[in-house]
Amino acid sequence: MGASVSSAFGLYAARCRFTDGTDLLFDDLSSLRIDGGLQTLLMAGSGQYRNRLVNIRQQDPIAEFMTPKMTALGTIGMSGKKIDSDIDDEGLELSFEQLDEGGTRKASTDDLLVTVNEGALVPTSLNAGSNDPASLTYVATCSWDGTNDPLVIASGQNVSESLLAPSVWYAGPCAFNGTTVNGVQSINMQFGFVVKALRGSGQVWPTLVYLKKVQPKVVINSLDVAHWATLGLTGAAQTATNSQIYLVKGAPGQARVADATEEHIEFLQDDGAIYVSDGEATDEGEATINIVFEPVWDGTNEIFVIDTTAAIPL
Repeated sequence: MGASVSSAFGLYAARCRFTDGTDLLFDDLSSLRIDGGLQTLLMAGSGQYRNRLVNIRQQDPIAEFMTPKMTALGTIGMSGKKIDSDIDDEGLELSFEQLDEGGTRKASTDDLLVTVNEGALVPTSLNAGSNDPASLTYVATCSWDGTNDPLVIASGQNVSESLLAPSVWYAGPCAFNGTTVNGVQSINMQFGFVVKALRGSGQVWPTLVYLKKVQPKVVINSLDVAHWATLGLTGAAQTATNSQIYLVKGAPGQARVADATEEHIEFLQDDGAIYVSDGEATDEGEATINIVFEPVWDGTNEIFVIDTTAAIPL
């Protein structure tokens, strides 16, 4: 018989403590994935059919996690966050809590903590349905700070935090150029960050991470196919009236927070294009169209202005 299971770990939390004063706890993770990004080189030589050398040619570690915590966008924003650390700021900490045999979770120093000391943290995608909770995915691209590994993995830790009850948001109303989009079924946002990790001089790990570009795109699925006639085949340019996308907050123990309450999430597009990418219908369902919001920078405002304490006027 093989060795029995003696320990196991469960998903816990992610904490951002950066030197710019950011202190943000993701205490409601739904998934967490850490990828060492290790690439090996195998060589045989001289026509041999069996490899005789394996070498680590490079390593690009990343961490990816999913959360329903939409309010974090007010801190991370459309520019992402530089991950850095010092004696008072730990960087990005990703934690796993040990499971307790015959119980639930151990309250001890037997947990696992993974720390990123340097790199960049950006949101990658947001998905929300009219009746399906919104989820937001982040990716941390890790680099070497000259001292610590890009991912510092430590066992025997106590990762206890004061975890709060989670909040939830759903796909809410939207509008383009002052025209309300009726019957919103889902919202899919791709933030479009292109993150570059650079190395040189034979180094295995990257030592410089930067954001090369950001080109977000939002697809709104709607039952109101008449909007296709309004936008036309080639769509419309963003006018002086901002286009709006809302996530409506769920009320604990009830349905939705009132529109006038400033707890919803708002995205404002000041410049760019709005168009219908496609539409479809089946004999067993209703026709829908996909309306695309594609913003560009207006030279002054953020490419998407995000308000995490918004009321819904639509």
